[in-house]
Amino acid sequence: MSPSPRSPAIAGINVTPLVDVMLVLLIIFMLVTPLLTGMAGFQSPRSDSADAEPGEEALTVRVHADGALRIAGRPGTLGEIAAALASRRSPALVLEADRRVAYGSVQGVIEAARSAGVRTVAVVTEREPR
Repeated sequence: MSPSPRSPAIAGINVTPLVDVMLVLLIIFMLVTPLLTGMAGFQSPRSDSADAEPGEEALTVRVHADGALRIAGRPGTLGEIAAALASRRSPALVLEADRRVAYGSVQGVIEAARSAGVRTVAVVTEREPR
């Protein structure tokens, strides 16, 4: 038997599978990121007023359309707002309420904060499109 001629070795790397995997990962991250931030389905009210930055000591409370509360990013209740504010030396509240939430839910959060000694309440809004 005579030795068969061999084809030359391919020196390049096939990057097509790498690109496919990277595109799939990109799509997955694009879909999952809004869910991780907790903003999926959340609509802030719109306003024309200037933006203001809350202080570092401010406690962020988010009221979702279904009335669910998130205190500093964690699920909570009205009773837990006072406890979370008690550990702060200058209590302030940043209130993020979905525009579809009932006014009574927002008022309940403000009253709970006021009873804990909060004098500053900042309401988060989105800038009105022009």
